[in-house]
Amino acid sequence: MDIPNCLAPLERIEEGLGDLYERFAVRFADDPDAAFLFKRLYLDEKSHAATLDAEKGLVRRDPAAFDVAAMDCQEIEALTERVADFTTHVVPDLATAVLGALELECAAARLHRGNAARQADSAVAKLFDYLARCDDRHAEDLRQFARSRDILPARPDR
Repeated sequence: MDIPNCLAPLERIEEGLGDLYERFAVRFADDPDAAFLFKRLYLDEKSHAATLDAEKGLVRRDPAAFDVAAMDCQEIEALTERVADFTTHVVPDLATAVLGALELECAAARLHRGNAARQADSAVAKLFDYLARCDDRHAEDLRQFARSRDILPARPDR
């Protein structure tokens, strides 16, 4: 598989999450906090997709820097399908939206972290590590929101 074909599914994941969050921002517009959260996530995901698109050009100039064989293409495809599947279904309530988004963000973080670990080139590994850290932050934001709405139990005091 060549580099653009390998990065394209990753870009579709980010775009799909962005589209999903844009839909949620509209769906929950009557809840300012939820709409704000999903709008911010939408903007972040669109930025991540643009970053991956730009990376295709950079990697084309130095194909040896990107180890396509190290990519977990099955995991990438599976997450692409999960995002598309979740995006096509009507979300009945805020809790389902938040918990579904949390699950997808955690899966995306694991995927990016695994891709980072398998890349020999430090610049490419840093890209995937950056995406993983962003997804971790999204997941934590979703957890905090879910706790504030009693969708998830509050964290016990330590």
